[in-house]
Amino acid sequence: MIKKILLKYSVFMLIFSTIGCSTAANKYYSLFKKGDIIELGDKEVIFCVGCVERVEIGQEFKIYKWVVYKPHYGPYWRKDYIGVVKIREFTDTHHARAEVISGQLDKKCKIEL
Repeated sequence: MIKKILLKYSVFMLIFSTIGCSTAANKYYSLFKKGDIIELGDKEVIFCVGCVERVEIGQEFKIYKWVVYKPHYGPYWRKDYIGVVKIREFTDTHHARAEVISGQLDKKCKIEL
């Protein structure tokens, strides 16, 4: 009786951990890497979209840059608008290649999805 319970529990934990591992990478990209610029060219950028099922080719996104602003009452962060990118193709399940429509961006910029 105890062996059956332990066997069922072990099978359940094995299946549950396998499912958890397969979705852990998607959660990581969706929560932490989404919008990060991976590679930057003259008029082309490769960036993390989190999951390609949530975006479409031809979709446009705004580019922002977080800047420290220091007025006389103390520093705070401000989000400055930089420009727009348009998705051309997907390179893999988490990244897309896009063309820069407007603005001058660098690696510190963030693409807002």
